[in-house]
Amino acid sequence: MIVEMLSRSILEAIEAMEHSGLWEPMKTVPEPRFYWTDSTEPVTIAGMPLSLSAFTLPTALLTLVYFLLGYALYAVINSVCGATVSRAEDLSSAMMPAIL
Repeated sequence: MIVEMLSRSILEAIEAMEHSGLWEPMKTVPEPRFYWTDSTEPVTIAGMPLSLSAFTLPTALLTLVYFLLGYALYAVINSVCGATVSRAEDLSSAMMPAIL
């Protein structure tokens, strides 16, 4: 009953917007905006050029360090949760803080 009332009111609102000219349904599927037009031109995403010139060696090293530290932290948290329980059945309740 409630679903029927909501769907009816949504359809009425869409019809009112169509009649007023404020809303036009999409007639065609838009083209993807990720394309490579020529090998000499840079790759663009939504019209903005994708450049890897800002990705330098220090940036790559920092990214690798942050990844390794995050992975180690996640591994330590999971191992602490596993060490606090004595049975495998209790592991799911002990892992809840790590998941959140």
